[in-house]
Amino acid sequence: MAEKIQLSIGIENVKGVERALDQRRALVETNMRRAMMWAQADLHKNLDQRVPKVTRTLQRSWSIRGPKPIAGYGAIIGYEGGVGSNLVYAPIVEFGFDGTVKAHTRRSAFGRPTRPYTVPAHHRKQRPRPYAIPAFRASEDTIRQRHNDALNAAVEGRSY
Repeated sequence: MAEKIQLSIGIENVKGVERALDQRRALVETNMRRAMMWAQADLHKNLDQRVPKVTRTLQRSWSIRGPKPIAGYGAIIGYEGGVGSNLVYAPIVEFGFDGTVKAHTRRSAFGRPTRPYTVPAHHRKQRPRPYAIPAFRASEDTIRQRHNDALNAAVEGRSY
């Protein structure tokens, strides 16, 4: 019969190691939440520069939501947030309008039901004027870099 080999490793000060790991986890969560807040601010600024500025109503309507914790199995696994507009015609400006009410015009950016919107005659055949998607694409590298910096700071034991 084959001999069983066992290896036992003892760790001194296990409670201290667990406390240190818990502190790092809290630092990672705090840093990632802060990075998301800064990333949302960057995106909001980029949106303000790109949104069509006829009456500035659409520009003023953009708001930031979050960051809100995403709960996982036994712990927070991330944060989610968003930048959006509650104006019903915001998606019409972004995606255009071909005379039919599309599904995305029935709800606001944050998912709240909206009241019916009657499209004025001069907007019935509106061409798309994308501003939100290009703003996100332009901010994507900055968003990634902010989160990488926040994670690296947490690994080094620093706040972001």
